[in-house]
Amino acid sequence: MKYSLTLLGILFASVGALAQPSAQQRIHYDETKRQFSLENSLVKRVLQLTPSGLQTVAYTDLRTKTNVIRDPNRVREIAFQVNGIPFTGRGAAGFAVTYKTHTISEKVGQGSVLRVDLQVQHPNRFIVFDLSLYYQIYADLPLTRKWLTIRNTGGDPLRISELDWENLNLDLTAGGVGLTTAVDVYAAYGRLPTRPPYIGRTDDAALLIHNPEQNTGILLGNEAPAVMKRTHVYRDSTEVGIGMGFEADDFPFQKTLLTDETFTSPKAFVSLFKGAVWQDAFAQDLATYVRTQLGTRLFAHKKTPTAFYNTRLPFGRNLNGPQLKKLVDELAPTGIDYLILDDGWQDNYGDWNVDTRKFPNGLRPLTDYIRAKGMTPGLWLALATAADTSAVGQEHADWFMNNRDGQRHSLQGSGAKNLYTMSLDTPWFDYILQKIRTLVDEHGLGYIKLDLAAACSAYRLNSSDAGDWATGAGRTYANQRESLWRLYERTGQLMDSLKASHPNLLIDCTHELYGKANGVDLWLLQHADYAGLASNRIGASAGSRALRQLTYDRGQVVPSGTLLTGNLRLDEPLAKQQYLSMASSTIVFTGDVAKLLPTDKAWLKAWNGWLAALNERTQYTRFYQTGDVLPRPDTHNWDGAIRFNPERNGGLLCFYRNDSPEATRIFPIRGVKPAGTYLIRQGGTNAVVGTFTGQQLLTTGLPVTIPNRNEASLLSIEPFVKPEAAKVEPIAAKEPAKMPVK
Repeated sequence: MKYSLTLLGILFASVGALAQPSAQQRIHYDETKRQFSLENSLVKRVLQLTPSGLQTVAYTDLRTKTNVIRDPNRVREIAFQVNGIPFTGRGAAGFAVTYKTHTISEKVGQGSVLRVDLQVQHPNRFIVFDLSLYYQIYADLPLTRKWLTIRNTGGDPLRISELDWENLNLDLTAGGVGLTTAVDVYAAYGRLPTRPPYIGRTDDAALLIHNPEQNTGILLGNEAPAVMKRTHVYRDSTEVGIGMGFEADDFPFQKTLLTDETFTSPKAFVSLFKGAVWQDAFAQDLATYVRTQLGTRLFAHKKTPTAFYNTRLPFGRNLNGPQLKKLVDELAPTGIDYLILDDGWQDNYGDWNVDTRKFPNGLRPLTDYIRAKGMTPGLWLALATAADTSAVGQEHADWFMNNRDGQRHSLQGSGAKNLYTMSLDTPWFDYILQKIRTLVDEHGLGYIKLDLAAACSAYRLNSSDAGDWATGAGRTYANQRESLWRLYERTGQLMDSLKASHPNLLIDCTHELYGKANGVDLWLLQHADYAGLASNRIGASAGSRALRQLTYDRGQVVPSGTLLTGNLRLDEPLAKQQYLSMASSTIVFTGDVAKLLPTDKAWLKAWNGWLAALNERTQYTRFYQTGDVLPRPDTHNWDGAIRFNPERNGGLLCFYRNDSPEATRIFPIRGVKPAGTYLIRQGGTNAVVGTFTGQQLLTTGLPVTIPNRNEASLLSIEPFVKPEAAKVEPIAAKEPAKMPVK
């Protein structure tokens, strides 16, 4: 008997149910062969139930009819250690694996999911657990997504480590010949070419194995958080594994499960690519997945801000009511959407009450005034930091983390000596969650900036300084190594809880909270709206270029619209150049607004309005492409970004001339419709640059002239609508004039 699931609405099928076939995607079970197949028009993955477990026996690109699984017998499917004993999907010595059941489910627009339930026992070691493997396939993407759960059903604790929840033997060559020379690996957000073997870490949320002779590739996606990621490529012949840190790594994964406790892994995906331009593996299939299926928080909002202002510079922590009221008045004519009060509004770290010495009437009059002037207020807060002088710190000293010497610890590193890190796996979690909710409700906040380390420091280089060496006070981790995963898990859960109660709240997770300098990944996007980065600020023109380098380096994997890069100032000599640079990501400024001339404010308002209106029509902020056309910003070249939305057939074109002697360059514009006609206008003024056919833009290219070095040109591109010919009303016929009667 055969079972399948198809796109017919929200369906749920289990063993014994039958669904009708579909042209889009389906999951199918052949009881005779004991095989599952996940299939759409692009890829097909076949799984074989065996006496030892479950294995992928075929992963085929249906466009090329190529199966990238060369030797199914070598596929481990999953791999981890239980109490130090290795276990894989093809079995392991001493383990008995029993197939229990499977289910197939679907949510319209979110793909179909296969769940396979297995029971695993190791009688001699008193190890018993339920293992569930999940596989997801979508209608129009050449990938499958995967994760697992482990539930301890025995009486003894289970310690899980060395985890790959996706482990396959994938080969783009002729039977594994010349693996280290025939393929390239594009790592570090897809920008660094290297060769296998390779182990991906923090910056490898997605990496590409590419065969340049065949123009084929395999994209490996790892949705684990920050420093926990581990993606190994051809460590052992053609084996690839997607998981978290091993015991020998700097940031290993460990999890102890007591009886009836369940662990759920992050997710992974494997996407097959065919195309002449390897960058398209990121710019097309991956970008579509991140935009439509990943669960990117920012893209759940129908409307997003154009520009932010943050008080960090020049005010520092020296905030007060009259000063900020004046700032609001200065900002109002600029068209800024969000005004963020950074560090300095609070009485003490940890207590997070408004400092009534600076704000005698509280913050509510100020936040009301911000809204009255057409802006939305936001607030900065250190998620897991408290002073030892705070009321909560003195009352609950056991919530503080310890270092390896058993002393109270600051993960953040440098800073005030009396600031330490609280563990999110203690009752601090509920305490700080309620604090944030109260602040949001009492002050009508639309944005919260969550800062400073909670699991790992962005600045401390010794991995033993990460995590928590303390136990007790409700902590569920048994040691420092276990604390790493748990603290990241709790960080994500806290942001999810905030979103559940305040779905319209914009959450900014800074790179310091993330735990890697200027780091961001797919895990962060699923829990926060924005990733807060920091510019190097090396002079004005170099600062603009450094900002675009940050965007370029990450934008192939992470949507540039989710990046908030701080520290650039409105009051610097080349602030306008910096503004135009930020249009390739998201605009966020600091600086002394009082120094701006009325003409500067009018310039800002015009640009903010122009970009907001363009985004309303095209949603260009969800797109960012450089492809093989626009290089990394450097001292003497041109760079830029194509922010074109093919679904709305329009967007924003960003071009930057650095210290290049060339005043004109020609760039092909990819993504346009060859048969279409497009109107291109100058940013800010809406002056018409010209009309071009899609074929011209694709093949001949768009000529762009920037007369001066270190300047920019931003252009809108939208479908050309031919003006209707003016209607000429027919002139009524007049009677001939009658001759007067004599």
